[in-house]
Amino acid sequence: MCSNSYTKVDNAILDDDKLPRSCKAVFIVLCRHAHNDDRSCWLCIKTIAKESSYSIRTVKAAVKKLVEAGLITRQDRFSEEDGGQISSLFTIIGSSAKRYEPTPPVQKLHAPQCNDCTHNKTPLTIKDSLTREEAPEAVSPEPESKPVDKAVNLSEVPEVMRSTAQYLLLKTKRESLKESELSSLRELSASQYPARVQKEIDKACERFTRKKQDLQTLSFNYIAGSLRNQPSRKLGGKKPSKPDMTQSEIAGRQKHYTEQELEELEKLLGEDD
Repeated sequence: MCSNSYTKVDNAILDDDKLPRSCKAVFIVLCRHAHNDDRSCWLCIKTIAKESSYSIRTVKAAVKKLVEAGLITRQDRFSEEDGGQISSLFTIIGSSAKRYEPTPPVQKLHAPQCNDCTHNKTPLTIKDSLTREEAPEAVSPEPESKPVDKAVNLSEVPEVMRSTAQYLLLKTKRESLKESELSSLRELSASQYPARVQKEIDKACERFTRKKQDLQTLSFNYIAGSLRNQPSRKLGGKKPSKPDMTQSEIAGRQKHYTEQELEELEKLLGEDD
């Protein structure tokens, strides 16, 4: 990540007095790694703990609070070898979450110095003289709208991945693909065979069902993230062959005989005859 770049963080989250500092630190780390288009990123708890300067236990508790508050979503990913959890897909919802209500700023009320002395009282203005019924109501700002992830047609999907896209829609019972999935589909079409992607879809569906997660939340962004750290099937069909032995290795494996040893071998062969 470039040192001269910047990070977009929701001011409402930073100004919330009820949100613990650990949650704010974790939220900032997620915003730092999130993509600009869909505000999602793949991170592991150890990385978040290192960059936020909090312990792994504190980070786990902070992530749980952020998920419960609706400020982020989390999709876990597990290793195919030992089944252990690796990086997770985090998506930032931020202050546009429906359940999130920032803490209103505290207004300080100053009591009058002396109720009996008239010289300390300030003259009332026309605004102060209005009754509560006559006072104009404060206009609350409209909540920030979350960018809409539009549905796309299969014609916009790379041709080599159209059947695979239909396969995912069939397995998850989704009606259409989202615009944010096109970049992941292009990445998969350039690095993986359709059969390999469909196999990963089957594994992801089994994983979601086992963890009782909604299959309709499974997207190609999750599939691309799972296959990103695995070897590509388009980079070569066979395993690389072993390099040829050098002349020194060949000479080392051959047995060298002295002239005396050769003469003794000839005598032994002559006696056998």
